[in-house]
Amino acid sequence: MACAVLLTLPLAGCGVGRGGTAHANGSSATVSGLGLVEFPVSERKPEPILVGTTLAGTRVSLAEVGSGKVIFVNVWASWCGPCREESPMLAASARSLSARGVAFLGLDEDYDVSAGRAFVASTGSTYPQLADKSGSLLRQVGVLPQSGIPSTVVIDRHARIAAVIIGAVTATEVNRLVDQLTAES
Repeated sequence: MACAVLLTLPLAGCGVGRGGTAHANGSSATVSGLGLVEFPVSERKPEPILVGTTLAGTRVSLAEVGSGKVIFVNVWASWCGPCREESPMLAASARSLSARGVAFLGLDEDYDVSAGRAFVASTGSTYPQLADKSGSLLRQVGVLPQSGIPSTVVIDRHARIAAVIIGAVTATEVNRLVDQLTAES
């Protein structure tokens, strides 16, 4: 997995390794671990406008999912090994953190919607999963590489991009980011 993360970091415009300050696109974002980049409040960009059809066939927008909430937008595919490892934890986190004002949205990069549906069913996930077989929604996110999954964008309660995670996210990272972002005014 470390190899995949190292290969995707340059695609994301980040030229730092583990720890320190990234200077991607003029930002002074904090890199607290390999693949995790946190943006200072003053440098956070607005969340992307994402509207799509879920694997269940309904239309959903990012704004509807989490207005006023911390949101984790996770990009995955059923054939991705690290996605398979992180998805059950994300499903459990979505259930346990909803009372704290946290929402989750998935972006399925599978070419086959039925494979995505089967994968979601196997993880126990109940949050919305947008089908993105063309990659057009991922391109709209803008801060993630087009070939680096899994990856996650974390949106703060003011609809701004607070963090980007290239590679699998851990429960420790999810909980720390939730604690940090829910404490912000």
